[in-house]
This record gives sequence, structure tokens and C-alpha cells, in this order.
Amino acid sequence: MLNPATAEQALFAGNPAFKGKGNYVVEFVVRPGVTLHPGTQPNEFIHFGSLRNGRHIDIIYIGPNLF
Repeated sequence: MLNPATAEQALFAGNPAFKGKGNYVVEFVVRPGVTLHPGTQPNEFIHFGSLRNGRHIDIIYIGPNLF
């Protein structure tokens, strides 16, 4: 959970083309059996393929980044 400015820096390395992209967030829980692979950062996970709400994940929140 990152504030908008930190999210832009962490995800997009401060690239001005992505300005404002940290202002919204999607929060979800991954269902059992879904395979996640570790990324390059400790808080990064990768899933190859689709993540469908109600099948692979359960969406908790979609909206403005409140942090």
C-alpha cells in the first residue's frame, strides 16, 4: 500500500508519461490454487495469464488511492 507519489516512483520509475497513474488502486485477494511467482522486489508477485474476479481473485476495492 503506497501513496500516489510513491506508487508512481516504485512502479514507473517517475516516468512523466505515467503521471497520475498512482491515484487509483485495485485491491484483491488471490484464491487458493492460483500460482504466483516472486518478482524482483520483495513485495512483487507475478501471475502469467488471466485473473478473473470470482474465479481466481476476489476484488475488495477499486477506486481512488486513499493512502
